[in-house]
Amino acid sequence: ACWPVILDTIPFPPRTLYLSGKLASERPSLAIVGSRMASVCGRRMSFEIAAALTRAGFRVVSGLAHGIDAAALEGALLGGGQPLALLGNGLPDIYPAANRQLASRIIAAGGALVTEYPPGTPPRRGHFPRRNRLISGWSLGVIVVEAARKSGSMSTARYAIDQGRELFAFPGSIDGGGHEGCHDLIRHGAHLVTDGDDILEILAGFVPFDSHSRDKEELSRLMKEHGDDLMRLLEVTGWSPVRLLKAWSLCCC
Repeated sequence: ACWPVILDTIPFPPRTLYLSGKLASERPSLAIVGSRMASVCGRRMSFEIAAALTRAGFRVVSGLAHGIDAAALEGALLGGGQPLALLGNGLPDIYPAANRQLASRIIAAGGALVTEYPPGTPPRRGHFPRRNRLISGWSLGVIVVEAARKSGSMSTARYAIDQGRELFAFPGSIDGGGHEGCHDLIRHGAHLVTDGDDILEILAGFVPFDSHSRDKEELSRLMKEHGDDLMRLLEVTGWSPVRLLKAWSLCCC
């Protein structure tokens, strides 16, 4: 399997990753996260967005939790993709156990389950916030569908900000606390989106396989001169991680 060089650009990158399934060649990924106790509308939105982004050429990254995560992975599978699920425990165990069938279908479709925890490591409360930095780090951007203020999804959003990733959030009802986190993110600068088309419009410059990209040409030239070390290329170009990774994905097509 190919080492995900995108993770070399984040603070505290993983030293080792354990894999079940396949890691396709580097391609732009987007993370979809949200509440485990999501509304019917939230699960439907997550499913539809994941399918649309997959058909547009992106790989969907998420956790394997109930709710928004599972819906996103299901949508990616329907869209013909090879989604990536990041775990907070060691393989071969699947947590939550109720998603074993989903995990099997991800692997069968050519996707992967990935964790930095050694085989047999049980799921622990502290593992999941640490895992979240990999969900955001693996992606060009993070899409938060539903989230309370104090939630794992908000920790993923904070990692996305620290890592220089794009951040998207869906507005929702002001009744109850299920959307307060999303509203806070929008208030502080996250892209307000209401469907997959909004996301694709914002990401128009990041859609894969644009062979006319000037950045692709510039990066190809620099890689011949400086090699393919991403940290060195970040220093040489002065680009943001998102811009560099977009061009990198085009060069690797």
